[in-house]
Amino acid sequence: MSDSVLDENHTPDMGVAYRHLCQVHAERRAYRIGARYITWAESRVRVQRLAALTLASLGDRPPDAQRPVVALLLANSPLLMECFFAAAVGRFVVLPINYRLAQNEIVDILQASGARVLVTSAEHAVKLDAFDWGSLTVEHVFWADDAQHPLRCPTS
Repeated sequence: MSDSVLDENHTPDMGVAYRHLCQVHAERRAYRIGARYITWAESRVRVQRLAALTLASLGDRPPDAQRPVVALLLANSPLLMECFFAAAVGRFVVLPINYRLAQNEIVDILQASGARVLVTSAEHAVKLDAFDWGSLTVEHVFWADDAQHPLRCPTS
């Protein structure tokens, strides 16, 4: 494995690997959203924005603090992939939740995980409407617009 994707302890680091990939292959196509191709350079901007938005919502935390959990209630999409990259860059834990689960199963997973942030899309709003938010540790819900995946957080 290349030294360029290893952290200071010489172990693989997805955040380091992702940044390296974006630098080395900046102008290559990374993935497609609809009819538009996203380059690795564009992906890096999108991922950094997502990581910064998520970290800002979590507030300051000491360097030795437990890594916060960010739950994803999303269909397979470029945004889901970007959230994984953002987690690696931002050093938080991603908890993907199968959107096909029943509402009570989703609540159980959120409660057990202690997730502080939930990223979801409008297609899952019906399941969220009846949540007992007081029983959850979720502080922020980010809504993804499926067209370009900008996130907004109207519930914070």
